[in-house]
Amino acid sequence: MESATDDTGSGGSTAEFLDFWKSPSEAGKEVHVMISDEKTPKFLQELDDHSIAHSVMIDDVQKVIVEQKEKRDKLRKQVRLHDWREQKVQFNLAQYHSFADVINYLNSLAITYPELVSVQPIGTTHEGRQIPLIKITNKRNGGTKRGIWVDGGIHAREWVSPSTVLYFIHQLVTQYDKDAQIRQFVDQLEWYIVPLLNPDGYEYSRSSNDPEIRLWRKNRSPPKCIQQATGLFQPPTTTCCQGVDLNRNFDWFFGQVGSSTDPCSEIYQGAYAFSEPETAAVRDFVQRHRISTFLTFHSYSQILMYPFGHQVRTYSNDLNDLSQKKKELEKKKKSKSNSKSSKKLKPTVTRKPLAPPLPPPQPKIVPQVPIQSKSTTDETMTPPIQQIPTSHETGSVVTSPAPSEEVIRVEEAPREEVPREEVTVLCTYGNGWTKKSKPPRDFTFSIESE
Repeated sequence: MESATDDTGSGGSTAEFLDFWKSPSEAGKEVHVMISDEKTPKFLQELDDHSIAHSVMIDDVQKVIVEQKEKRDKLRKQVRLHDWREQKVQFNLAQYHSFADVINYLNSLAITYPELVSVQPIGTTHEGRQIPLIKITNKRNGGTKRGIWVDGGIHAREWVSPSTVLYFIHQLVTQYDKDAQIRQFVDQLEWYIVPLLNPDGYEYSRSSNDPEIRLWRKNRSPPKCIQQATGLFQPPTTTCCQGVDLNRNFDWFFGQVGSSTDPCSEIYQGAYAFSEPETAAVRDFVQRHRISTFLTFHSYSQILMYPFGHQVRTYSNDLNDLSQKKKELEKKKKSKSNSKSSKKLKPTVTRKPLAPPLPPPQPKIVPQVPIQSKSTTDETMTPPIQQIPTSHETGSVVTSPAPSEEVIRVEEAPREEVPREEVTVLCTYGNGWTKKSKPPRDFTFSIESE
């Protein structure tokens, strides 16, 4: 559900069953919230009573979760998804992995690239899982280096976070010998990367398609119980809930803003700062090392956040530097987006062996291979022409014509499906004679992005 509101949207009797995906921030900004079916009518009525505009983003979250899992299972079986080009370590970057897969991958990197990579545990979770950290640096370059901390997966349900951090690892390790800037990063810095800071919660979120489990956010700390009054003459009820929001468990203004003391809340802060083994492991490691930059990856939202978050209009001393970096990132993102949208298309052209070329000015095209229907098997299809693209401005395809063969080149690459009469081709014959004309009836092409 999506709502645009000048209120927080969490007051009164609705607060206990709201799951914010995009929390209230300031008047006029969007708020995204998930709500159970049985609570939806009452919640919508309250929005209408307060004249708060709203619309439904996802009608059935569980249905989407099931469909996404079915799609992942199907894609996992397809070889084309294997995105590991180096072939030194087999790992599919195009799918979500189990915690065990991630551990095996990190260990494989340490064995394959011993001069760059080392792996160590920095702590142990409530359920006995080790929290893995991978250190990436050129070990042959001695001296004191500044450290960069990167972590992902502190919130269990945000699967794309550890996937993004794993891609960081892939780039730093496998592109070291190919990219000068990456080589400089690895030579001059020490990268301390924890792709899965909350492995207990992550594995729990993978265990079921039930939204209550798939969208689990906290760690898996033991249940904590609270008593709640039910009425003046009724005995209190006891409610027990599990898990701590690790992102609320650090000691920076602990418990003062943006957190809850209710163990059943999604933003439960824990009993005290660093009460959880995951956050304590981060604290202990950072205190023992020279860390210059601390990066943590979350979803969802397309935002870059920098200190401080405990109070409005309170900033760190390096605000100007951070703001400048933000502008540079926005500029690069916008430039990349414009580049993708304006990219020209190139045609894939079909070549057919012909009878000996006829003299001008009346060339007659006689294909020896008939046009096949879409149901024709691959063994009988005409082989595609070998393409050697020229400049990206023309979007054309150039080939070297073999003797007694006709090569068709699209003079202007069609930008979309167009009638045959609007396409101009250049017919080139083995004797060097060329002529611009309309394509023959059996001419076929398809359009692909570069």
